[in-house]
Amino acid sequence: MDSKISPRIGMPLPRVTCADGFSMSIQVGTGIYSELRKTSKKYSKVEIGFPSEHESLIESYAEGHGFEDDIDYTRTVYPYVPVGIIDKVLRKHGGIVT
Repeated sequence: MDSKISPRIGMPLPRVTCADGFSMSIQVGTGIYSELRKTSKKYSKVEIGFPSEHESLIESYAEGHGFEDDIDYTRTVYPYVPVGIIDKVLRKHGGIVT
């Protein structure tokens, strides 16, 4: 994933789909669980939402992780996920196709 994502103000970014069919929402911007690097306009952490299947690489970032026993990992948000982790998820699933 390119960490130089430019959010469209007030517009959600399109859902990302990988080569193996895995998909998820990746969002950045004001009011979103994302974080700009202090020295640039690149995002270091982004918000993930509603992956198409449970993904162990992002599990620990899920809202409620560690507090709830029955999280549906496909119906939750993953705040402040480091861009490096997102890169690993995308590579694991064959890269972005749309």
